Amino acid sequence: MAVTEQSTQLLGNLPTPRALRNCMNRLPVIYYNTKNGWFTQIIFEDWFQNHFYTLVKKQQINECRIHPAEVKVMLLTDNAPAHPIAKLTSPDGKITCMALPPNTTSVIQLMD
Repeated sequence: MAVTEQSTQLLGNLPTPRALRNCMNRLPVIYYNTKNGWFTQIIFEDWFQNHFYTLVKKQQINECRIHPAEVKVMLLTDNAPAHPIAKLTSPDGKITCMALPPNTTSVIQLMD
């Protein structure tokens, strides 16, 4: 499934990069910044609750023609430090994010 609206994320260490200063609000991207330019659990949780949840739910309803009451999504992540340790759930409980158990990513990578 491809999420089309603002599905691209940018991460940098400046609040407003000079190259994007005049067009930041018009770009179809989500921009986050941290002091060192690293992806963090706080950014991941914000992205999940404020962007992923709304975009995926909208796509399930509009493009896949799934009834809003029947929308269910599971986002699986590896155990990278930026991914949350605890299970994340959307406000309505229909979309969940869970991490794979430790040391399983390399076994599952064969499926790529």
